[in-house]
Amino acid sequence: MVLTINGCRIIPIDGPVIEQGAIQIERTMLRAVRPSPVTEPGGELLDARGMTAIPGMGQMHGHFSGYMHTMDTGPINAQPHTLKAIQATTFARNALNAGITMWREVGAHAHIDLQLKKAINLGLVPGPRMQAAGRWLGHTGGHGTGLNEQVDGPEALRQAVREQVAAGADGIKLIASGGVMNATEDPFGMEYSEEEMRAAVDEAHRAGKWVAVHSHPAIVTRAAIRAGAQTIEHATEIPDDVIELLLKHRIFIVPTFAAYWKLSREGREIGLDPGLVELAHRVWDRKLEYFMRAAKAGVKFATGTDTGAPRVFHHELALELELMVQVGLTHEQTLRAATASCAELMGWSDTLGTLTPGKEADVVLLDGNPLEDISATRRVRHVFKAGKHYTPEPPVPPLPW
Repeated sequence: MVLTINGCRIIPIDGPVIEQGAIQIERTMLRAVRPSPVTEPGGELLDARGMTAIPGMGQMHGHFSGYMHTMDTGPINAQPHTLKAIQATTFARNALNAGITMWREVGAHAHIDLQLKKAINLGLVPGPRMQAAGRWLGHTGGHGTGLNEQVDGPEALRQAVREQVAAGADGIKLIASGGVMNATEDPFGMEYSEEEMRAAVDEAHRAGKWVAVHSHPAIVTRAAIRAGAQTIEHATEIPDDVIELLLKHRIFIVPTFAAYWKLSREGREIGLDPGLVELAHRVWDRKLEYFMRAAKAGVKFATGTDTGAPRVFHHELALELELMVQVGLTHEQTLRAATASCAELMGWSDTLGTLTPGKEADVVLLDGNPLEDISATRRVRHVFKAGKHYTPEPPVPPLPW
């Protein structure tokens, strides 16, 4: 049986825009992308006139296993893991309904991410395709205390990596610098040494796993790149020598604009410490200082929001796209960052990321044209993942505490 999505604008990412064409899906695959509507389609027909088709989008910095209403880790740690796991299934559904068909989980409670990935793959619950890091690793008393697994020293890190790999992790997440969780924290302080990162990366690479490193300052990013990391998360300071390293090693950055925009703009509204809100403003301003210079130099980047932080909802990837345009990217660059770049980062370029015949049928239909108005990515009307049709529903809110 062939399904024809007929009469829509098509943004394939890897080719010219088709103003009114047709996409044909056979089982799980894209059978054809046609430059004009099909007059006698046969099979099933979806009238998509007035809509725009783009590839399934990607979230490269997500946390399905929780949501924090403030930066107090007490409430989330008080929730039973079973309840967090059930809530994670609703977040996964929310994400898929928002057009997110690729998801990289960079740290979760109690390996909920690994079991959620299995449940999605088995068809027990709807959700994006996932790669997952298991427990995220940080040093004692450092950023993420109360959420992460605290590990110190090269040998202990090797053992912790082995444990994540044994549990089924696809990659490893290291918290190597400070962050923005309390007003006294220094986002630009180094928390893991290069020696510690090298040990963790070496152990991960022995098992064929990627490593994502949380890093705001240039000094940590340099060390992470030398240690062999595949991606830099947040990547706030990117001076010229770091740009050269990123280009040389073809490393992706995931800037997570949404988290710092939300904290700095809405933090006071939810009762955050004014000092923490000011810290988020500092990080946001520093990001603006560096990011476009790196993007113009050709540094690879992909979309990710740091879901689960206050007001950073699992379905709201569109905010990251809007902020990317706000800081200076074109609409085309932004759509590529959310589609083809995510597929490349995850090693899935052969099957996902563009609307190309022979690839998996991950298609999102939007109301409007995101090449003119990037907020059209909020108006998702239909989602196809591996050819299966989902009609979006309103997102389920997080637990109220």
